[in-house]
Order: sequence, then C-alpha cells, then structure tokens
Amino acid sequence: QMAAAMRGPWWVSSLRMMSLAASVAVIAVAGWVWHVSARAGATLLTRSPSLAVGNSVAVMRLRQSSRIDAAIQLPSRRAAIEIRAMPEAVDAPIGDKYSMSIVSDAAVAGRPLPWVDDLAIGKDGFVHAFVDSGQLTTGRYRLTLRRAGSADVSEFLLDVGSVAASQDGN
Repeated sequence: QMAAAMRGPWWVSSLRMMSLAASVAVIAVAGWVWHVSARAGATLLTRSPSLAVGNSVAVMRLRQSSRIDAAIQLPSRRAAIEIRAMPEAVDAPIGDKYSMSIVSDAAVAGRPLPWVDDLAIGKDGFVHAFVDSGQLTTGRYRLTLRRAGSADVSEFLLDVGSVAASQDGN
C-alpha cells in the first residue's frame, strides 16, 4: 500500500507521455514545413543543363480559350527539360537580358520568386533555361519572365503531367 501511495496519481505519467508525443509531433511538423518552404524558395531553373536534355517546351502567349500556356510531360527517366519562353514585349532585341523563375502555383503566394538572371534572348526570339525533371511534380506551375532594367514582365501557366497520366488518357 505504501508503494501505491508513493507512485502518485495515474494521470501524471499519462500527461508526461502526452507531452512527449506532442513535442515529437511539433518537431516533425516544423521539419516538414521547413523542408517544403526551403524547396519552394530554391530555384528550379539553370542556365545550362546538368543532365542530358530530354525534351524542349516552347512557352508563349497564344490566343486561345485555355488558361494554360504550355504543357510539360515529365519523362520516364530523369532528364533536363529545356524551357524556351517568348517574352510578350514585341520590341525585345536579340541579346537583351532576362530573368526567369518557375515555381509551383501553390507556392507563389506571398513568397519572393527565385530568379535565374542574365539569360539572353536568342536569335529564335526565345529565352532559354533548363529544369531538372526530377525536381518537378505533377501540377500547375507559374513561369515568370522579367526583362532586365524594365518593367516588362510576362507570366505563364504551365501544366506539368506525368507520362503515365498522358498514356492513361489516350
């Protein structure tokens, strides 16, 4: 009977366990949020490919009823995808410098965009950059193109889909 009196109430040990479980849950959620926000802030684009180039996607404003400006099919194997974006400014001379950003549409709100700077417009009228297909997931992305030293900004919506999803749809 003396040992039972020295143990204390049953809920004290339960409270300790619940506090420990809550602490572990808070640490896990904080780690997940940090991981997601760090990835959202990192640029997905590069000036030159670090992998073999798989496919190329032309992004330009078209007169169409769809909100989507371009579709990207993720390759079955990891590869670099060339993004060729055409500025909306009609007076953009060859060699003009641009910055480009691509982020998940859900990650755009309230965050500064991660830019790849010093991209030149090519003879074909497009600004070229590359993205690692392994860094993309299916979903909607926003591509922003900004002319250096100007207020000219072009925004495009990209729909990223998997090869398996496109094969199921056919």
